[in-house]
Parts: sequence; structure tokens; C-alpha cells
Amino acid sequence: MSEVYTYQELRELALKHGIRDNKVHIGVWIQTQGYQKQRIQINHIRKTFYLKSHD
Repeated sequence: MSEVYTYQELRELALKHGIRDNKVHIGVWIQTQGYQKQRIQINHIRKTFYLKSHD
């Protein structure tokens, strides 16, 4: 089962872990934590979600 997060939710989590508040540092932290980016287009609006699967 995988959990779905938004960038804003992961940003808040990264800030609690002491990561600097900019896109680059947060993006690197997201990747090292095992999250995968997935872009979904609904009604011509593209949204980005992050998935983390629990093995």
C-alpha cells in the first residue's frame, strides 16, 4: 500500500527534520527519503503528488 503526499506536506515534514527551506534542499531530501514524484493531469490542470510505498 502506498501513501500519497503533496509537496506542501513533505515541505513541512522536511522543515521539522532541519532541512533548509528552499526547493533544492527539500527536493533532495524527498528523493533520499524514498518518495517518487507522480504528475497527474485532471481537467487540463497538472498536479504533482509524491508516493511512498511501504514494503
